[in-house]
Amino acid sequence: MKKKILLRIIAGAFTLCSMAFIFYNSALPAEQSGELSVAVTGKVDGVINPENPSDSSGSEAATPSDPSAPVVTEEEKKQEKEARIKKLDPIIRKIAHILEFAIFTFFAAIFATTFDMKYLVRFSIVFVLCGIYALSDEIHQYFVPGRVCDIKDVALDVTGVFISAAMVCLFYELYRRKAAKKANISEHEENTPVAV
Repeated sequence: MKKKILLRIIAGAFTLCSMAFIFYNSALPAEQSGELSVAVTGKVDGVINPENPSDSSGSEAATPSDPSAPVVTEEEKKQEKEARIKKLDPIIRKIAHILEFAIFTFFAAIFATTFDMKYLVRFSIVFVLCGIYALSDEIHQYFVPGRVCDIKDVALDVTGVFISAAMVCLFYELYRRKAAKKANISEHEENTPVAV
């Protein structure tokens, strides 16, 4: 029982922190939100397309081992990277919508598992409440300078909500059934008479 209460407190705290994080990101004016998005996309691009350490001198690119290959200047590299970021940014923004609501819903679903109710009811409550928060988040953005309320963003948010709530509730139900089966086996062993 103490474990369940501790889990409820921890999951509840993380749920509230996730909600605050989402609210904070939605409250950023369009310019700041765009800058943050480009910065994150730049980091992702750096992981996907790491710079060649031998080229990092800050001047003209090192002469390639193939003399017939064209020499790429730092300016050309910079333009190429900016083009990649511009192309990648909308994808990263979509993934961010799904992820932030999946994480929020994960903690909300864990919180919900600390209450005694059927897993389908639990899943439905978590899905509806997190979906309402996703909708309210987009409505909130309508009132932020330069931001808009976009139904496509609500759909992305709800996708994250659904995936996360379904996974947590499914894994919890599998865990619950395994624990019940183990308890039945233990109970059966206790009730089996011992041959003398």
